[in-house]
Amino acid sequence: MSRRPISRNTSDPEGIFVDYMLNDLPKYVASKINCINLGKIIHNDTKRHECNIQLLPLTMDEQKVAVVSRAIVPASIYKQDELNSKIANKNGIKYEPMLRVGAVVSVGFFDREIDNFQHGKNYKIESDRMHSLNDPVVLGVIE
Repeated sequence: MSRRPISRNTSDPEGIFVDYMLNDLPKYVASKINCINLGKIIHNDTKRHECNIQLLPLTMDEQKVAVVSRAIVPASIYKQDELNSKIANKNGIKYEPMLRVGAVVSVGFFDREIDNFQHGKNYKIESDRMHSLNDPVVLGVIE
């Protein structure tokens, strides 16, 4: 099936609408979708298994992005730190946790808001928020 090429016509002789739809709009939409990023932990709450992260990429005008708050730390990360610490202590080895203030991590952002998430139960979505900096999860420790 061949498609008719998009062209300028009498209703858009300058091609402004076509240029907007093909160039500007996709870039704007993509700039609002958060998927995965790099950041540095600035606060680590080991009791709640959450941390605050300063994203490392700067904005286009070279400003820092707002801090990402209350990123979920998965059990696969904090339990590995706990296990490593126990093994190190048992063997008299000094151990520095991987997940600590200053660690560089990869952080992802959920497809839908997670405000009502509670330990593996189904939960109600109360907003149309998607791929938001308000719904972060630590994916791994980079360094």
